[in-house]
Amino acid sequence: MCESRIAGFLCPSDGNAGRTNINSYDGSVGTSTYNCCNDGGINTTGVFGYNRGSTTADITDGTSNTIAFSEALVGNRLSGPLPGNSTGNVSSAGTANVPDVSRITNAIQLLKTDAATCQTAFISTSTPALNDRGHHWAFGFLGTTLFNTVYPPGANQWSACRMDCCVQAQHAHYQNANSNHSGGVNVLFCDGSVKFIKNSISWPTWWALGTSFNGEVVSSDSY
Repeated sequence: MCESRIAGFLCPSDGNAGRTNINSYDGSVGTSTYNCCNDGGINTTGVFGYNRGSTTADITDGTSNTIAFSEALVGNRLSGPLPGNSTGNVSSAGTANVPDVSRITNAIQLLKTDAATCQTAFISTSTPALNDRGHHWAFGFLGTTLFNTVYPPGANQWSACRMDCCVQAQHAHYQNANSNHSGGVNVLFCDGSVKFIKNSISWPTWWALGTSFNGEVVSSDSY
């Protein structure tokens, strides 16, 4: 049995075997939840964004305290609510398409409301989960090569949720860091170090690690 999907590659027997440009490591846009069609190209709190990147000088929070990349599950080629798959076409409680969720009052409560809405859609037969997350690594947008540090790793069953027009990962507002590891994900920081971030990390700490210039002080023993 071919297990190469776990590492982000396609099995020769896969129906989409010709599409070998699959990506399972995403760049961080931090706590921003913009999608392409409203705010493409503007600044994000992370080191990456639509049509933009960062220099070391831009990372004023420090390269050892700022996430550059994380593991991110590729959509499973099987249909249904499976790890790596995405959902959407639902309404947000107010934390989608914003520059920085960490600046919103009651952000955690609102995000939990959105997560529940996405979960309902994810398991619904009338709004089927799609498996397009991680396709086309060179495209450079949320759903293929970018994620946000909004929901802590492992917080949701779904990997991506788009709150407006479509049921898909492409340009989704929420893109989660996740993996097949038990209890967390491997994350690459901007100083080149790789650390294992536990699913139990607090929301504010996860947000702080995702932002590159918000001025948070993060202790290494907090994650």
